[in-house]
Amino acid sequence: MRQNSDAPFDTASIKLAGVVAAGLLMAVTIMSAIRLQEALRPRNGDIIAFDPTRPPRAGELAFTVGSLGRPNATSCVLDARVMQRSGGSLVIEATWLTPTLHYRVHWIGGPTSSGTTDCGGTADLRLDPSQVVTLAVAAGGFASDRQ
Repeated sequence: MRQNSDAPFDTASIKLAGVVAAGLLMAVTIMSAIRLQEALRPRNGDIIAFDPTRPPRAGELAFTVGSLGRPNATSCVLDARVMQRSGGSLVIEATWLTPTLHYRVHWIGGPTSSGTTDCGGTADLRLDPSQVVTLAVAAGGFASDRQ
């Protein structure tokens, strides 16, 4: 049998069109995922409020964070249960990439933990993205309006 080379849609053209369509679909999916990640990540001005009148959402949730601007103190502990009992707020003041994404947050409220590991009633802290999201979940979400 003889193939007609003048056929408008030969097999190679169909395969090439499929590869191009798949590539475009992957590019659109990746761009959409990046935009969604940007929309959902914590931003400057977001507030995490620990309301002592609400029931605690956190179990054993405590971690050491970097303390900024405190002489003789390089770290302190944020214990979500203590923060919930005492009340207070974390405000995201800045973000920076050195070498990965970190947040500068300001705590104002009661103790952040028991004993000498407490960050104090007011503190500037360095948190990574997972710590910010974990604390937001423990507090019941971000208190600031997202538009």
